[in-house]
Amino acid sequence: SIESDAMLSAFAMYGSAGANIKGFDALDAIIEVNGKLIVESGNVGDKKYGSGIFLRNSNLKVLGTGSVEARAGNPGPTSGFGVYGVKTSNGGSITIDGGGFLASGGSGAIYPYDTPVTITAPPVYYEISENKDGSNPTIYTSAEDWATVNGKFENIKYIKATTIYDVYVNDVQVTRLNSHDVLGDGTVSYEVANGANPATLRLNNASFAGDLKLSEPTSIILTGENAVGDIHTKGELKLGGSGELTLNGSLEGTDTKVIVEGQAKLITSRDITIKELINNSSIENNAKLTITDSISGSGDIVNEERIVFPSSTDENFVKNVTGDGLCEIVTGAGEPSAFYSQGRRLFLVTDSLDFTTDPSHGSYKADATLETDGYSFDSINKVLTLGNILIGSVYDYAIKLPKEATVTLEGISHISAGKLGILADDNLIVDGAGFLKIETENLPCILANKTLSINNGKIIAKSSRIALLVLDVEPN
Repeated sequence: SIESDAMLSAFAMYGSAGANIKGFDALDAIIEVNGKLIVESGNVGDKKYGSGIFLRNSNLKVLGTGSVEARAGNPGPTSGFGVYGVKTSNGGSITIDGGGFLASGGSGAIYPYDTPVTITAPPVYYEISENKDGSNPTIYTSAEDWATVNGKFENIKYIKATTIYDVYVNDVQVTRLNSHDVLGDGTVSYEVANGANPATLRLNNASFAGDLKLSEPTSIILTGENAVGDIHTKGELKLGGSGELTLNGSLEGTDTKVIVEGQAKLITSRDITIKELINNSSIENNAKLTITDSISGSGDIVNEERIVFPSSTDENFVKNVTGDGLCEIVTGAGEPSAFYSQGRRLFLVTDSLDFTTDPSHGSYKADATLETDGYSFDSINKVLTLGNILIGSVYDYAIKLPKEATVTLEGISHISAGKLGILADDNLIVDGAGFLKIETENLPCILANKTLSINNGKIIAKSSRIALLVLDVEPN
C-alpha cells in the first residue's frame, strides 16, 4: 500500500550477468496505490526479458488519488524476447479507479496485448502511441471511443490513462498522472479535494507568466518566492504557508473570497477586485485593489498605490495601513469618499487651485488653513503650504502657482490630475519635511518654466510620459 502522501521510485539496471530484469516483481500480491509509484527497468541483454512491473497472479490497483508510471528499456537484437512497461501472467490484472496510469516499453506498453486498461471514474483521458516516448499519440476522451481499442495493444509502446481535472497551471492541464509535479520541474503539485479538505495547490519557488485556472475552492500553499499571471478561481481562494505570491495579472472569479493566513504574503502588481478579503498575514499592494463587500483580519497591509474599501470598513482599520499609497472608503450613494494615507485622513479638493488669481474668483479660499482645508496660501510671500490633502482635478492643472513661489510640505499630500500636476510660472522651490505624491496621465507632474529646487521633503512623481519638466534647467 502506497499512501496518498507517499512516493516510491524503483529502478532496475542491466546487470553484468545479463539476467532478466524487473523494476517491481509481484507474486500473489495486491498493490494499492494512493500516492505515486514510479518504476523503470533498463535495456536488457540478448535473449532476455524485461519489464517495469511484473504482475504474477497479482492485482495492481491505482486508486482515486494515486498514479503509476511503469517504463521499460529496449530489447536485445534477437526477436521474441520482449521488454514491457507492465507484464502480467497467471491472472495478473490492472485496475484504475480514478487515478492515473502510464506504461511504456521497447517491445510494448503492456503484455499480453489484450490486457485491458480502464479508468472507472470520469472524466477520462487516454493516449496511445506506437512510439515509446509517446510522440504522435492518438487521444481518446470518452469511454465509448476508448472501448473500441481497449485491449488491442499490439504494436502500442506507450499508454497513458489518467483522470483529468479542470485545473490549468501555466497552460498545462493537471491530471492524476502529473499532479505530483505538474510542470516537471518540482515547483508545482496539486491535491484534489478530500472530504472537508479543499483542493490544494502547492507552489515552491514557481515563476511563470501563464495563468492559474482553478475549478473549485482551493488552498494555495506557498514556499519561497512565487509569481503567476492571471488567477481564475471559482469560490474561496486561500493563501497559506511561509512564502509569497506575486500576482502579475488579474484575479478573475465570481464572488471571490480571498484569505491570506499563516506566514503567506500576497503581492499585487495589477488592478484586482475582491468581494471579501480576510487578511491574517501580509499584503503588499502595488496597483489598485478594490474590496467590494468586506475586509477583516489582523494582518499587515502595505499600500503603495490605491486601495478602495467598502463603506462598512472601520476608519481605524484603514489608518493602520502603511505605505505611500492612497486609501479610499466608499461612503455611499451621493456622498464623497473618505481618503487616507499613511494613517491620516485627507481633505478632498476636486477642483483646480489657481493661486495666480484673486481668491474672489473662487479658485481657492483666502482663509484656508491646514486644520480646516488641508492647505494655506501666503499671497504676500507666495508660499503654498500643503498639509493632509488630496487634490483630484480633471482640468488643465491641479495647482497653478505665481512667479517665485514656494511649496512647503507639512503633511501627507496627494495630487491626482488628468493633465498637469503643478504648473509654476518660473522658479519653483519645494521645501518642508512632508510627503507629496503626484500622479498624472500624459503631462508632467511638475512643470517649472525656469528652475526647480527641491530642498527637503519626499516627492513621488509618476506620469506615463514625463514626471518632471524644467524648461530653463538650473536644478538644485
